[in-house]
Amino acid sequence: MTILPISRYHDRQKKTCVFVFTVVLRWLARLSGVVIAGGYTLLLAGEILHPHSGPPSTLFEWGGLVLLTVTCIGMLIAWRWELPGAILSLACLLAFTLLVRMNRHTVIVVLAIPGILFTADWLLRRLQTLRPVAR
Repeated sequence: MTILPISRYHDRQKKTCVFVFTVVLRWLARLSGVVIAGGYTLLLAGEILHPHSGPPSTLFEWGGLVLLTVTCIGMLIAWRWELPGAILSLACLLAFTLLVRMNRHTVIVVLAIPGILFTADWLLRRLQTLRPVAR
């Protein structure tokens, strides 16, 4: 008879830990997306207002600019719709990586963090709704 209350306590504690983890994961994804999109916006605005070089001259440069902009827009869309925003962000980042050959892959990894976190958040929330709760 004493086992039942302990079991219920552990179930509630487990649910609470998973809930806290999903909330922290979602806010980490959101904050990383805002920091990256904000930093990109500042860099873009700085280059427009005080250009260090001429405007993009080739199709590859314009394509890279558009793809990075859509990547950041996808991060912001993921605030409302996690999976579509994450897929848009990661797909445009993949296209950018294939279009623009970069030597520094750490930049690409950092730009992919919000999309990965939003995808993990979406998956974790889907698993919680699909899994039946034991009582």
